[in-house]
Amino acid sequence: MNNKRGCVLALCSNRAMKSESTFSAEKVHLVGIGGIGMSALAQVLHQMGREVSGSEAGEGTRLPQLAAGGIAVHEGHSISHLTPGVDCLVKTAAIAEGNPEVDEAARRGIPIISYAEALGKVAKSWNTTAVAGTHGKTTTAAMLTWILLVAHKNPAAIIGGIVPQLGGNALWGDGGPMVVEACEFNRSFLQLDPNHGIITNLGDDHLDYYGSSDHLRSAFRNFAGKVEKNGLLVTSAWVARDLDLQGVVGGRLVTIGAKSTDVQVLKQEGAIAIRIPGSGETPFFNMQMPGNHNALNAAAAAVIANFAYGVDLNQIAQALGSFEGIERRYRILRQDKNAVVIDDYAHHPDEIEATLLTVREQFPDRRLVVVFQPHLADRVRRHFSGFLNALAFSDDLFLVRDYRVLGRDEADRSGAKLLHDAMTSLSMPHHFCKELESCLPMIQQNHKKNDVVCVMGAGDVGGVSLELAKHL
Repeated sequence: MNNKRGCVLALCSNRAMKSESTFSAEKVHLVGIGGIGMSALAQVLHQMGREVSGSEAGEGTRLPQLAAGGIAVHEGHSISHLTPGVDCLVKTAAIAEGNPEVDEAARRGIPIISYAEALGKVAKSWNTTAVAGTHGKTTTAAMLTWILLVAHKNPAAIIGGIVPQLGGNALWGDGGPMVVEACEFNRSFLQLDPNHGIITNLGDDHLDYYGSSDHLRSAFRNFAGKVEKNGLLVTSAWVARDLDLQGVVGGRLVTIGAKSTDVQVLKQEGAIAIRIPGSGETPFFNMQMPGNHNALNAAAAAVIANFAYGVDLNQIAQALGSFEGIERRYRILRQDKNAVVIDDYAHHPDEIEATLLTVREQFPDRRLVVVFQPHLADRVRRHFSGFLNALAFSDDLFLVRDYRVLGRDEADRSGAKLLHDAMTSLSMPHHFCKELESCLPMIQQNHKKNDVVCVMGAGDVGGVSLELAKHL
């Protein structure tokens, strides 16, 4: 038996396990393995001693890393990739009907489960904290994982972003706690039964799936109720009020904020401290990820680390002060007298506004140039005025044609054009890039010394950030 798998089984016997089954398959095939969540799951399953293979429609940036780690990966989808002995197929939500590997698995009688179901089963083998929220969950999950790593708690993690300090989007720990990012899309996070939970915030997103804000809020209330009786649910005071969580949370509800909350975030000359009742207060420390929203993310991670996993407050401050952030989450790629280039994942009006307000606070005397690529035309339509208001924080704006999202309104890439037409009628200064390739020369042509250029979006616009950092 693989030694690492043996450690997991020993851990299972030492914690209060729930009655549902854990992940028992021995040979697993992942369809859509190049996705950010699927690739992290593949790495953890491999470290658990499972034989893991997978396929991706095209060559992705994570496929070489998976292959180097001993996972059999394939470009494209073919029946031949489903080798004999596979006893479970995991598929991502982006996989369309008629996929040959999924159809072949069904023909052979191989169990087929979603990524969310697989994550839920894997997470049952650890003392798990699930981090949910419409924004900020990747950052908060990474912060908590980094705290636990610095404190030598030997964590495992499955995170929806690349964390350079962790070496990627997954972490393996024998015998420690697990941190997982819990996505609300498709009600995926309801497949989890976590020991502890965090809800970073709540905004109207994924309404193409939920249909209404009420249905979205109902799903988050259900998530809060799935926290085990002896666990913690940490969230901001306003989210707790908005969701009316009193009496809903499976465990103890802990609220965070600036005042009138269980846990307070204190500020002093740019530094923060976190006051936790019964534990005391962290020393003041400076964060490398600026913004009030990240201070609240840090506080949520600190509460779980301290209350649930016994990390000392001094260690928490040390870890949060040394946390360098996540790729595409307010990453400053260049900062000098000629330009500042910031790369950010924001693709919802709330995220865009929070990011641009942070830029304004950090660089108050510089011209702010925004490059924005929409992510789902349906999202643009539902939050149209919100996008217009948030993008108005820019001094100069470049709209890039929508990113093509596989399996989700990929044929309708009209979001940027809708914004362009509205801004034109409102006489809002901006530039419209019909293709991503035309964006870079337009920005370079309009660049002024000392500009702060903030590149935003959840698609492939991140490549523009890298080019601008090199060539501005």
